[in-house]
Amino acid sequence: MEIKKREILVLSICLLVVGLLCTLTVGRDFKLLTSKEVEKLKPEAKEHYEKALKDIDRIRYSASIEKLKRAHKVDPDHIPLAFLLAEMSIQRGIVYGGQKAADYYKVAEETLDSVLKQKKLKRAERKKANDLLKEVLNETDIMKRDSKRALAGERFRELYLKEQETPTPTPTPGAGTGKIMVTSGR
Repeated sequence: MEIKKREILVLSICLLVVGLLCTLTVGRDFKLLTSKEVEKLKPEAKEHYEKALKDIDRIRYSASIEKLKRAHKVDPDHIPLAFLLAEMSIQRGIVYGGQKAADYYKVAEETLDSVLKQKKLKRAERKKANDLLKEVLNETDIMKRDSKRALAGERFRELYLKEQETPTPTPTPGAGTGKIMVTSGR
C-alpha cells in the first residue's frame, strides 16, 4: 500500500512540474486582432475569425486553429491573422508530443512561409516571421524533443525517490536552550 501512495505522490508531482513548465512555455501571449485589423479581413475570413474567437473563449484552441486556418485560406495576405494562426499553432505544438505536435508545427511553418512570401512585408514583420520560423524549425525534431522531456521527467522521478529514501533526522529533545528572547521594537 505504501508503494502505491508513493507512486501516486510521484506522479502528482511530475504532473505538477509538467503543468508549470507548460504554463511557463505555453503561457506566452498571442495577440488577437485589433478592431481595425478585423475590419480589414475579407467578409468570409471575418466569419471564420469570429467563430475562432468563440472557441478561444471556450478554451477550445484546437478548434479555433481550424477556423483560423480557414480564415487564412480565404485571406492569405492578412499578416496579423497569419501571425495569430502561427503563434497558436506553435503553442499547441509545445503542449503536445508526437505526430500531433508535428502537425501543429507544420501549420505554423506553412503559415510563416506564406507570410515571408508577402511583397509588402514590413521589416519588423519579416523579423518576427523569421524568429517564429526559427523557433518552429528548432522544435520540429519531435522524437528528440519528446525523449529529452521523458529523460528530464525520469531524472526528476529518480531524484524524488532518492530523497524519499533518505531518512529525515528526528530532532532530539533538549537540543538548544528552549529560551525565547524578546526585544523591544526601539
